[in-house]
Amino acid sequence: SLQNHIDDVNSVIDFCVSENHKNIFLVGHSYWWIVNLYVKYDNIKKILMRDPSIGWEVLLQDVYEDRNWKHYIDWWDWYKFYISEALYKDFLRPSEEYLDRIARISLPIKIIGAEHWLAKAGERYYNAITSNEKEFIIVSRANHTFTETGMDTLLNESLNWIEK
Repeated sequence: SLQNHIDDVNSVIDFCVSENHKNIFLVGHSYWWIVNLYVKYDNIKKILMRDPSIGWEVLLQDVYEDRNWKHYIDWWDWYKFYISEALYKDFLRPSEEYLDRIARISLPIKIIGAEHWLAKAGERYYNAITSNEKEFIIVSRANHTFTETGMDTLLNESLNWIEK
């Protein structure tokens, strides 16, 4: 479930704090950046979103039920995997909830979008951010995973944001 992921990230943050790490950054990609909207921000320095999705309602287009009423995701013949009922219910949350949550974050946020995938979603979230320190770029010719084109730009933009 989404809550399991949130709990996991909070545990990692707690561990980093217990080890006296001072510069903790949250990085999220695709649908999983949404986890970063719900974690504890007390010790977080910045947030980086890589090609964030519009919302999970888009993912629902790829969710099916098998003959035993179990939900699974089938992504364009790349792979198929089953999801829990709790995660399926999380997918039913409206994207407006995420827009509202991102508007409440006062931390610096950067969005790096891929031109050939979810750039419009990144722009939508960027416009909802109320933080005074925010950036949004689109990596030209990049796909969602930045593997065919744009990996160097993705890494350079990420490091520059972290070091800034």
